[in-house]
Amino acid sequence: MVAPEDEELEEETTARELEASILRAFREDESRRTAPLSPENAATIVNAMRGVSFSGYTPEWADRVPEDLWLDYLRRLRGEATAATPRI
Repeated sequence: MVAPEDEELEEETTARELEASILRAFREDESRRTAPLSPENAATIVNAMRGVSFSGYTPEWADRVPEDLWLDYLRRLRGEATAATPRI
C-alpha cells in the first residue's frame, strides 16, 4: 500500500514533468516558426507560389495599400534593400 504523501508527491512530480514537457514543446515550435528560411527553401516557396492563381479574385484590402508599398514590405522581409517607404 502506498502512503497518501507518496501519492501526492508522485502526482506533483508528474504534473511538473508534464508542464516542463509542454513548455519545451512550445519553445521548440516557436523556434521552428521563427527560424529563417534558407535561400534554397525561400526560392522553392517563391517558385511554387508563382503558379498560384486566385482566378481574378482580389481581397478587399488589396486596393487600400499601393502595390509599391507591398513590394517594398516584401523586400524588407526578404532582407533586400529598398527605397525609404512608410511601414505597413
